[in-house]
Amino acid sequence: MESDNNCLPGDSTFYILSRCTRNYIYEFNTDTKQFTICPRRPPLSRCAITKYKNFLHVITGKRDEKVVDVGLLYDINKKSWTEYHCPVGKAQSEVCTVGDRMYLVGGVNKNGDVQRSCSFYDYTTDRWTDLPDMEEPRGQPAVAYYNSSIYVMGGFTYPSNRKVERFDPREGKWSLAGGVDIFGVLSSAVVGDTIHIMNTYVRKYCKYDPRTLECTPSSQSRFEGKQWLGSMHNKLHVIHYGGIDVYDEESENWTNILNLNMFSSIFQMESDNNYSLGDSTFYILSRCTRNYVYEFNTDTKDFAELPSRPPLSRCAITKYKNFLHVITGERDEKVVNVGLVYDINKKSWTEYHCPVGKAQSEVCTVGDRMYLFGGMKDDGYVQKSCSLYDYATDRWTDLPDMEESRGHPAVAYYNSSIYVMGGFSIARNCKVERFDPREGEWSVAGRVNIFGVLSSAVVGDTIHIMNSYTGKYCQYDPRTLECTPFSESRFEGKQWLGSMHNKLHVIHYGGIDVYDEPTNYWTNILSRRFVKCPFIIC
Repeated sequence: MESDNNCLPGDSTFYILSRCTRNYIYEFNTDTKQFTICPRRPPLSRCAITKYKNFLHVITGKRDEKVVDVGLLYDINKKSWTEYHCPVGKAQSEVCTVGDRMYLVGGVNKNGDVQRSCSFYDYTTDRWTDLPDMEEPRGQPAVAYYNSSIYVMGGFTYPSNRKVERFDPREGKWSLAGGVDIFGVLSSAVVGDTIHIMNTYVRKYCKYDPRTLECTPSSQSRFEGKQWLGSMHNKLHVIHYGGIDVYDEESENWTNILNLNMFSSIFQMESDNNYSLGDSTFYILSRCTRNYVYEFNTDTKDFAELPSRPPLSRCAITKYKNFLHVITGERDEKVVNVGLVYDINKKSWTEYHCPVGKAQSEVCTVGDRMYLFGGMKDDGYVQKSCSLYDYATDRWTDLPDMEESRGHPAVAYYNSSIYVMGGFSIARNCKVERFDPREGEWSVAGRVNIFGVLSSAVVGDTIHIMNSYTGKYCQYDPRTLECTPFSESRFEGKQWLGSMHNKLHVIHYGGIDVYDEPTNYWTNILSRRFVKCPFIIC
């Protein structure tokens, strides 16, 4: 939400955009409750957004997962977008507008390095000027303007960063200004003499007083999904998956002012694992000896058969942009170094050399990288080994081994870490292992109550886990590392979990069902028989 950082007095309009792959823009008037769809913006993901007078500025970011020197300007009066050259060379920065200047802090450069660098743009002269570096590198930090100073908090980096840094534009100097109780990708909003701060992903919230440099202990947000703070007319607002709420400090009550379950990628949000926001299509394949491929649109209920894939059993499947990747596996019961890629637009398969040498692995795609875990070699030994594939450079790189050997484990991406659960091995393996791609290290992250060949799906702050063969099911909380007791699935045959639009789905022999958490009810959305280890991905 863009509002009060440069909101004209008396203006009661929020502008709602996504910092990720969706290009929507809406405006919402908090007085009249009028909600308007505006012209979609040109693509620019992992961007920073600010408002100056009657213009929205969207700067720094990526296209096709590459950092580009592009800025976008939206004329609120003319309702039109203009693209221009923006020589910043970063993505995942943060900005704020103070007077006639836009201040830009941190970000990630074209080499993937998190930055300390800062700069400002003068709207009147159209010039960029470098500023002194911050003490800490920060990607997607929170930025707040209070009493003539700019406060920068959080941001992803290594190690976890709780320091607050304050920049005085008059002196052109940085200083440390205490610390906050949360870290990571944060948003902030100034209300009175308080800077409210929230972690966008894990919903932790705290209040920071820039006069005393003190911070309250963190607490949990009451809202679901990813969230972003804003302020208007000296009141705290939050946008979340269900809409926008405003906080009344006197009564300590939240009031919903916009009820729309449509913000699957609200401002500053990442989506499901490389899932194209707004796309409601599941791709259905078999990990075994069947070569079928289908696509199913959950909105229109259109179901289509696609070209069959070349044979590759006991394989791993992931999606990157408009391509499905099927890698590692067996032919004629022998491990082969083969990969298959399906072009969704051209509806065609291509086979290529894939030097992994394993079957029964599991993969997930995060950003421009495919992470591969475990599996089994031709000699029958289950593996601890892991590797990553860089889509941009077409290179494989070895990663540190897991602690446990795992074949066909479940893999889930949550809050910048990858969680690996289950998988078959010599012993029953209930340990959860967490890999942090930024640190390149593994750690043990609790246990789950089921084992064996598992599938998983992330919905909100919960990783849902199911044994694909027995139907045993449990929920794991990556924040507390706690797991619920297992229960039995209601569906028949082999099953696989998936998520779309922050809802849990399951494919089984009888079709696809979706779970509604408020009513605790499953609804069938596709009735069709699927055999031989059905798998869904979106």
